[in-house]
Amino acid sequence: MIIRVNTLIRGQSGVSLALIQRYIHALQSEFIPCVRQYGSIGASGDLIPLAGIANGLLGLNPKYPVRLKGQPMTASEALSKLKWGEYLLQPKEGLALINGTSMMAGMASVNLLEYRRLWQVNLMVHSFFIQALGGI
Repeated sequence: MIIRVNTLIRGQSGVSLALIQRYIHALQSEFIPCVRQYGSIGASGDLIPLAGIANGLLGLNPKYPVRLKGQPMTASEALSKLKWGEYLLQPKEGLALINGTSMMAGMASVNLLEYRRLWQVNLMVHSFFIQALGGI
């Protein structure tokens, strides 16, 4: 969602400031829409995952699963707890929310962090083997 905000805030997508603020407030409130594990990741943009995020944030489907401060609930429950109503999309906003590669960029960021952790483990294991074999 942070990567999506970064893309939208550049002002080239045609979304309103209110929509960008909704994404930012969602992040600050720990409002996280659930995204399917499998979908169209990388195929012509990340349509399915980005549509899921927009669906939860906008309240288009009241039963959409989200997490608010770690607690699972429906989008309508979370939106009412935050005192947010359903957001009515303006022209171009729907397409701007689902068209892009923010999900792939997010996954790449997570993979990079995991790679760094695994690299450190790899170095430690190899150093133990070198010491066990009497290497210098």
